[in-house]
Amino acid sequence: MELTQLPKFGRGPGLERVRALLDDLTTSAWWRALDALKITGSNGKGSTATMVAAILEALDLPCGLYTSPHLHRFSERIRIAGEEISAADLATSTAWLERRIREEDLEEELGAFEAFTAVALHHFAQHRPAAVVLEAGIGGRHDPTRVPPGNFVALTSIDREHIPLLGNTEEDVLDQKADLCPDGGTLVVGPLPPALLRRLREHAQRRGIRLLNSWDEVPLDLRELTPEGSVVDLKMGDLRLTDLHIALPGRHQMSNAAVALLLVREWLTAHHPDRLEAFPGAARRALATVRWPGQLARVHRDPDIYVDHAHTPAGARYLICTLLELFGLRPFLLVTGVSHDKQIDPILSVFLRGLPNLDTILCTRAHHKGAPVETIRQHVDLWNHGATVVQEPTIEGAMARAVEIARRKGLFVLVAGGLFLAVEAAETLRGGDPAALEFF
Repeated sequence: MELTQLPKFGRGPGLERVRALLDDLTTSAWWRALDALKITGSNGKGSTATMVAAILEALDLPCGLYTSPHLHRFSERIRIAGEEISAADLATSTAWLERRIREEDLEEELGAFEAFTAVALHHFAQHRPAAVVLEAGIGGRHDPTRVPPGNFVALTSIDREHIPLLGNTEEDVLDQKADLCPDGGTLVVGPLPPALLRRLREHAQRRGIRLLNSWDEVPLDLRELTPEGSVVDLKMGDLRLTDLHIALPGRHQMSNAAVALLLVREWLTAHHPDRLEAFPGAARRALATVRWPGQLARVHRDPDIYVDHAHTPAGARYLICTLLELFGLRPFLLVTGVSHDKQIDPILSVFLRGLPNLDTILCTRAHHKGAPVETIRQHVDLWNHGATVVQEPTIEGAMARAVEIARRKGLFVLVAGGLFLAVEAAETLRGGDPAALEFF
């Protein structure tokens, strides 16, 4: 079975399909003891999930980590103690999935993310890590990661996204994602606008959920911000950490770190209170070394080229704040393109209105889901304020042109606007074939 060739969505809501597939796992002692940590949100859930897993592993608790999407290999999605699932283990779990699909007569109904989640959980059940961290795919109410037991959930942020699935408003998105947390569970939330936070408090009260606002519970003081990350002082109850290095760059990663720390502390208190004394040192080691690809990552020198996976308006705003803080008004070249199924104008308008130091804008498209270059150019022209605009029909041509212009004009380069665009740009620069990448 080629997992990435399955249809993206199954036939209608898939929670019952996932429950049926996992039925033969649920009788094991490991599954009955499972209390997965789950991460949802519009932005930041991947880096937050990775931070959570890194802290747990620094506490000598081997952790199963399930994230999405993969960037270069499917195996990136499923890790235990930092190691990607092997080809042999992936074949074993896929064969199990094929058998379960036949037994449950789901050949014509199953969606890809449902299958991916089942494969990941089967792999974890075979190896029985001490903890499991699951990143939701879309939303929470109907997300396959809702099926396995898990009373500790993080909600990192809210933005309008996946409108046909999650609803037209931020309130709709909030309601969908908050439902990943079970009744009576613990929900750790990142910074939210006051109106959304009030709505979430009401939601939590109705369902007996213990709501922890990381903004209040983990106050942060920024000491230093560089392209190599940030240095902060923080408080969390009686715990104080000074000169804490967070390797992922940007103020938004400080907020994600606060969510991760609070979620891990709560889970440890419930399951491993004996590890709480070691928690501060483990957190310090983990956050200083954690990596999450595509978070303002420098992928080339001479000229300096950075890629970022921001692909929502809120993600674009976070990136702009980081750029202005790190680079000031240093002029740069923006390589941009947006997936055809994303909010093209809201994303590009945020970039072009928020960045006063654009020298050149290079419009292009990713091989995977890229909107036509002419469409990108039309939206750029609506918001451009004096930058030179260039078009290139392919990402390969765009990166060659960007290198030439940046060297000639002494600019640095940012590739942003689409996740697939950023990944394909990095693949091009390291000599690979971006068209050969298999995304989902």
